Amino acid sequence: CTLQDSTGAHQRPVCSGGEPVRGAEYKVEGWSQPMQWWTPSGHVDQLIQSHLDVKDGVPLALMYELRDVLGVGEGQGQVNLSFADNPKILEHHLMYAAEHLFNHPNYYRINGAPVLFLYTLRDYQNFVEPLSNIFAKVQKRLGKPLYIIGDMIWWEPAAQFFPWGEYRAINVSSVTAYNLYKDDDPETMGA
Repeated sequence: CTLQDSTGAHQRPVCSGGEPVRGAEYKVEGWSQPMQWWTPSGHVDQLIQSHLDVKDGVPLALMYELRDVLGVGEGQGQVNLSFADNPKILEHHLMYAAEHLFNHPNYYRINGAPVLFLYTLRDYQNFVEPLSNIFAKVQKRLGKPLYIIGDMIWWEPAAQFFPWGEYRAINVSSVTAYNLYKDDDPETMGA
């Protein structure tokens, strides 16, 4: 499969076997591991574009689900962004978004910056260098930085144990608690 056209612009995978489909893995020339296209839905990029194109619609921001894209899945621990082709996969997806989504008039912005939620950022490992490099390329393409909201707060470990310096190093703008309820301890919720 190829991920860029002849001008270097990022595109949906163009594969000898045809259009990408849900759950299928694709071998990209020069990559050691296969990739999936916007897993779990092979057409999520088209659904996003359809939403953005709704006249007078509500602005949209991506919540990037890196676990599924890299095949880590829920409950399987840390997401190592330096492993194998993980940085290339993430870079392709975010450059695709930079070229096709982030500048759309209906894309959600804060202070002019496109908003990107990073799901389970609290579980990322070895992420500062890859994300810094990728975000710099996205910023160069857009002419402005992203407004990055990290999904970091669960209820363990406590907030003082998060690597806040590393989050600042990748310009995390804000944090969110994806789930405000701690199901195994609803009385204290980590307080």
